[in-house]
This record gives sequence, C-alpha cells and structure tokens, in this order.
Amino acid sequence: MNLVQRLMGIFSEDLLIELTKSEVSITSFTSGATVKDKPLIAVSGEKNKLTVEGVGAECQNMSKPGLQLINPFDHSRSFVANFTYAEKILQYLIRKLLRNRLITSPRVIIHQLEKNEGGLTEIEERVLRELALGAGAREVIVFQGSKINTNVDTYQTIKQRFDAT
Repeated sequence: MNLVQRLMGIFSEDLLIELTKSEVSITSFTSGATVKDKPLIAVSGEKNKLTVEGVGAECQNMSKPGLQLINPFDHSRSFVANFTYAEKILQYLIRKLLRNRLITSPRVIIHQLEKNEGGLTEIEERVLRELALGAGAREVIVFQGSKINTNVDTYQTIKQRFDAT
C-alpha cells in the first residue's frame, strides 16, 4: 500500500449500500452510522430539462403540476429501471450520511437484496458498480450473498473473502 492510499484510508469511510425496491440503506463500517430512505425521486420540467425537486420519503407527499414521482429500483424485469435517478438517490444519501465531514471518496460494498436469484449477470454487476462509482465511491465491491452484519464484518474482511474467490 503506497502513501497516498494510506492517507486516503485515514480520511475515508467504508460504506455498505443495501438496495431493495422499497428501501435504500447506507451504513458506515467505520462509525456505525446509518441512513435509510425510500428510493424515490421527484422530478419536474420538460423531458430534456428535468429538475430534481426532492429525494426519499420527503417527496412522497409533494404535489405540483407536472411533478413525477419515480422509483428507479422498481421494474418488472430488472432491478435498476433508471440509472440516472438511482445514481442521484445514492449521491444524496451518501452526502446525507457523511454530512460536511472532510472525507475522501468512500470505499463501498453495494448489495442488491432483491431480484438476484441465481446470481447477478455481468451487466447487473456492472450497473451496480457504476452506480456506486457515479455516487462518489473510489473503490467498489459488488456483494452477492446473505445480509452483511456491519457489527461483525469489516470492509477489509469482506474484500479478502471476495479476493479469495
């Protein structure tokens, strides 16, 4: 590990992102802090010039002419229905969790908890990886398996298991 990686590790967080169509949960392995919210985004405007009006449960009761309420993780055939809006939700929730702390980009484990019977395809893995990178992650592990206990596991132990396979 070089000096830059060591310094980034000191000023960084390790995060677990768990995704379902009804909830997004982001937990810090480092501090144990958690933020959970509904994966909803409210947008308004013309098709080529949409404006984000709100994110999460706060936008459920919003009413405005032309307002669209979208869940980018709710689709009949695939898990991610709208990449751009899914990325915006993750960006918002990561910022909400980390607040105004002076922190470099986090290392992220992203875990899709639904629609993963038989494992994820390469395309689904890439979508999840790109979502986390677009939301600000510097390193991403796409995790498949049972729910992760952040009180027992660390980013490093999961990475070691992941690298061993």
